Amino acid sequence: MLIKLAMEKQIFTLDLTKYNNIKLAKIENNLALIFNGPTNTNFIKVPLNVNVTKQGSILEFFVTDNKYDSIFFNFKNSIKNFTQKSTLFKKKLRISGLGFKITNTKNTIAFKLGYSHLISISTPKSITKFSPRKKKVKIESFDKIKLGNFIQKVYKLRKSDAYKGKGFSFWNVKQTLKEIKKK
Repeated sequence: MLIKLAMEKQIFTLDLTKYNNIKLAKIENNLALIFNGPTNTNFIKVPLNVNVTKQGSILEFFVTDNKYDSIFFNFKNSIKNFTQKSTLFKKKLRISGLGFKITNTKNTIAFKLGYSHLISISTPKSITKFSPRKKKVKIESFDKIKLGNFIQKVYKLRKSDAYKGKGFSFWNVKQTLKEIKKK
């Protein structure tokens, strides 16, 4: 998104190729931006004082009169809030250890992590995809904060061992192991 000032005219551009879930439509003789989110569809009415031009896949919103700057500022911020909610965040965890397994059902995840019992955690509604594989776990969500909290909760179940490397570790963090003490 670019915000630029050009000769007393504030311009806000929105690239629709980055956001494939945003469309410009006409609702009751007014223009509106429609956001198709993960759970529901929302729309923002374009104020009457804001002009819209479309050049290919780029929408330009601008106001020529300075007395409508506050309306344009609020409109611009509401678009930014919706576009931030529409991005998908992904995180990966590495799991290493003999016999460690993860089973995924609709609302719960069961971990077999070398303890004498299974550990089960309920998945939050904000987590859209939880895909366990042999050596990695990939988790996706539209809410960055809840994704980070859930990743930390899973990571704390079995932190990576400093000597052998068994347990969960973050995918993008290089793991250095300590040397085993010799007698």
